[in-house]
Amino acid sequence: MIRRWRGLYGNISQKRSHNKHYKDVHALNKYYEDVHALMEISLQTQQSRKEMKGKNMNKGKMKWIIPMVCSIAAMTLAACGKTDENSTLNIESVGSVETTSVVSESTVESVKESTESAIAGSTDTESVSTDSQTDKIAPLPETLDIGNLKECTVDAGFKPTDVTKNDDGTLAVRFEVYDYDLYDAVDVSKMKVGDTITIAQKDIKIDTLEESNGVKIINGGQENGGYDLAPGDGGTYSVELMDDEKEYFSIGTATMNTVKDFKYTDQSEDPQADAKEFDTDGFLAKLQSDNTEYYPHFTQIQINADGAIEQINRRYVP
Repeated sequence: MIRRWRGLYGNISQKRSHNKHYKDVHALNKYYEDVHALMEISLQTQQSRKEMKGKNMNKGKMKWIIPMVCSIAAMTLAACGKTDENSTLNIESVGSVETTSVVSESTVESVKESTESAIAGSTDTESVSTDSQTDKIAPLPETLDIGNLKECTVDAGFKPTDVTKNDDGTLAVRFEVYDYDLYDAVDVSKMKVGDTITIAQKDIKIDTLEESNGVKIINGGQENGGYDLAPGDGGTYSVELMDDEKEYFSIGTATMNTVKDFKYTDQSEDPQADAKEFDTDGFLAKLQSDNTEYYPHFTQIQINADGAIEQINRRYVP
């Protein structure tokens, strides 16, 4: 291509001096060097796009870079008409050859830096956006209404001093109602490191996540201060402690009377044996002799449709 231009110079004018001819040809060579540099910028931009696609970047996020580079180059070329003599080659009009402006080396470097900066900025933005995409796993909504406990069985806790006898022979029991979290299996399947999960009304960040026999092991599992999520009935998961116990938390306190034919059952000594049954007086005597506190891990209270306690059950725990 340079030879073609040199041929054109041979036909321009015999009147130009040898030094002038050499200077113009040198400037023309500089022009093609600048054009070659711009071509390299375009190739580098295309290569950057390919690398970003390899990093699962959205193809649409790079569409603005090439037009931006072209715009920068166009504006720079337009401004170059006012550059100094070293950056411009003027060819006198001969035939169809018109005056031409050539991009200076500093202009090429400026465009190159702008392009690289734009590409780097796009990459950084994508990285931050990806890292910030975390979710919060919340338990299913609470189904117990502490102000309207009827026709239900609740996990409860109370002390012997929380039970008193009424004048009609029934008992008044003040107890704390407990529950445990249930999680939708779909939410658990999408859980990942970096997410947050609410357990017993506390937000826990998931730093590590493993799976063993269907159990999701969070932050090393319960043996290492973490949590184990085990599958349950109805497509749910729950936090599982030692001996299949649950992670209970209090939802409030209630006070209720027992029915006249109240029953207390105790199976705490032997899970294979039949539960022992006690009436109201027998339950009071048991409370005094055992003098033990009742916890939700082994205590359940059955409440009838009228909001009265029909039965209290104590089950076996290892």
